[in-house]
Amino acid sequence: MRRNGLIAINLQEGDELDWVTPTSGKDAIIIATALGKAIRFGESEVRAMGRDTQGVIGIKLGKGDTVAGMGTVTGDGDVLVVTERGYGKRTPVGDYPMHHRAGQGVFTLKVTDRVGKLAAMRVVHDPEEEVLIISASGMVLRTPVGAISQIGRQTQGVIVMRLTAEDPGVVAIAPVGAIEEGMSSMSHRPPALEVTPIVVEGTISAVWSVKLARQGRALAAMLERERGLVQGDVARLHDTLEETRRLWEPWRRALRWLRHPFVAALLASFWRRVAG
Repeated sequence: MRRNGLIAINLQEGDELDWVTPTSGKDAIIIATALGKAIRFGESEVRAMGRDTQGVIGIKLGKGDTVAGMGTVTGDGDVLVVTERGYGKRTPVGDYPMHHRAGQGVFTLKVTDRVGKLAAMRVVHDPEEEVLIISASGMVLRTPVGAISQIGRQTQGVIVMRLTAEDPGVVAIAPVGAIEEGMSSMSHRPPALEVTPIVVEGTISAVWSVKLARQGRALAAMLERERGLVQGDVARLHDTLEETRRLWEPWRRALRWLRHPFVAALLASFWRRVAG
């Protein structure tokens, strides 16, 4: 590997590489566009090529449309989409029929002025998995996948992240687990897998967003701040417990004296006299 890197794909003018993902050679690919279209096709339809090539078309884009995300499907799961204005939803992968590549796809989101265009997409498998939803102004929302509603393809979704009027909108989805694992095991090399780049009229797609890599330091700092907040909450809870224990100590001693046989006998004698 050279210091200045190697050519991964030959780009045309105005094109850029946004996503790259390792694949097994037998996976399915889902590509989603900003105007709410998505296509699912077999990875085998993308023939193996050299690095310095342009690739093949994954999805045909309509006028004014662009690719918003890509994911690999290795089994059951959901397609998670989030719009520019913070609306999102999960739709079962099975709701997306298998097509040949280079088609126009099917609707995956009902785009309106209220919800905005589709901003990011990710294939998820575990409802307990957590993701970060990131806005252009730097706001980050951490949420479990299962907290986002699972509904059909031709719907607008529900509000997931509330944005201010000044915020340009959501720009990316990042998996929390992958970021934390990457921070703790950066020295470990991943297993060798086949990588399939896909050229999509004006955009080159695969699943891991390079845009997220650009925000890696910001995400790492955010996670560190969150860890510090949790540690602070634990310290405050410990102080509260210590204060409660200090206030309870005199009462605990008094109850211990009340359980002494001599004190118990005196109290019993007193109550007999009162009752008599």
